[in-house]
Amino acid sequence: MAIKRAAEEHGVPPSTLRDRISGRVVHGTKPGPRPYLSLDEEKELGSFLKSCANLGYGKTRRDVMHIVQSAVADKGLLKGTRLSTGWWKRFLQRQPDLSLRRGDSTAHVRMDAVNADTMKQYFALLNDVMTEFDLHSKPSQIYNVDESGIPFDPRAPNIVTTRGTKKVRYRQSGRKGQVTIVGCASASGHALPPMVIFDAKRLNAAWTMGEFPGTKYGLSDNGWINSDLFEAWLCEHFVPHAVSARPLLLILDGHSTHYQPKLLRLAKEHDIIMLCLPPHTTHEAQPLECGVFGPLKSHWSNVCHSYLQQNPGRVITRFQFSALFSQAWSAA
Repeated sequence: MAIKRAAEEHGVPPSTLRDRISGRVVHGTKPGPRPYLSLDEEKELGSFLKSCANLGYGKTRRDVMHIVQSAVADKGLLKGTRLSTGWWKRFLQRQPDLSLRRGDSTAHVRMDAVNADTMKQYFALLNDVMTEFDLHSKPSQIYNVDESGIPFDPRAPNIVTTRGTKKVRYRQSGRKGQVTIVGCASASGHALPPMVIFDAKRLNAAWTMGEFPGTKYGLSDNGWINSDLFEAWLCEHFVPHAVSARPLLLILDGHSTHYQPKLLRLAKEHDIIMLCLPPHTTHEAQPLECGVFGPLKSHWSNVCHSYLQQNPGRVITRFQFSALFSQAWSAA
């Protein structure tokens, strides 16, 4: 069909048809200046960015802009100008599976440790243990234990202030220390009361005011757990609070405090199977670290913020810790 006749029959300007037939305008594109990158090039760029992120070498917005700036300059499209923020926003709109997220700092040994072979071997071992002891349909007998530090001064929240303010001050307690929390929960969702470890020689009864019911306490020189405290937790806290059915599967990380000969004998006496997670993989494979302690610390931050707002001039110390932490633990 002739261009003129097609234009008349379909109500399309002849020049529009000629532009598409000649290739001057690509069908399906919007009118306007030529795009910096073709759809295929943007798709290739998106795949590259996702690969970099998976390897732990994710690109920032500035990196992406620099890459595209160089590519477009080679095409001769910029003519002395630079990419605008508008291009970046439209690029994300055209690539809905991409987003700009804050990176979670992860040591290179952890990045290297989490690979398909390591995780397959671990889950194969986990499956063998659960099969051998008939635990596949008994989630209440499968537990995970982990420790985490709870700071007296959590990260300051975003607050409303005057636009353009350079320094936004947020009043906090000024304490740099933290308290170690030992948490344990079963695959059925049952959480044991926490164990709280202070860096002190003696436990002041006033520190326990308002505690979560059943909380156990420990003391150490640096506030962290050691083999003696873990032994006390296992025999005096875990065994009484866990279900009475046996055996019990206890999944935990490879910290040296967990694997003293005496502890292994005690676990065997109580019919407890201790399964160690692969080294440097707890940030991906530890259930409590991946799904529980994050919300716990978020609730702790909210509780601390509310306390400081309602009690101007006061700070958070060991004397307030138990009552405030009880609120966060209950919420998490």
